[in-house]
Amino acid sequence: MSPTRHFFLSSAHRWPTQNFLVHHCSREQFSKRCDDLARAVDRLSDINAQDALILLRASFSAPMVQHLMRCLPSAGKVGLQTFDNLLRTAVGLITNSNMSDMQWLQTSLPIRHGGLDVRRVTSLAIPAFMASAVSTVSFKDHC
Repeated sequence: MSPTRHFFLSSAHRWPTQNFLVHHCSREQFSKRCDDLARAVDRLSDINAQDALILLRASFSAPMVQHLMRCLPSAGKVGLQTFDNLLRTAVGLITNSNMSDMQWLQTSLPIRHGGLDVRRVTSLAIPAFMASAVSTVSFKDHC
């Protein structure tokens, strides 16, 4: 057995013991990102609504936690829902509206489908993590 193959097998055996660390780190990291988003929302209220929406969509929404979603199994985490709630609040402040659940769902649609293209991170977490996991399969096969 090659040393690299042995590493992957021994890593698989250690995964359950590392589960606590992954959970703790993901909770801490999502908490930091939620704090960053809350600070950004406060600052976005000082600029034009259209500029604020563009900045929110391009920089402060899903791109802000994309790396965390790809690296950590974060499906069902409270941090994701908190981040989405902050996004919903931000969009409501920018558009000067109190959105219903149906309006919030429509907001996450692409612009060509009548939405504002503000992606909900709860709907992106599983596909992001799975895409990252699948992209590493070729590395494991070569070892």
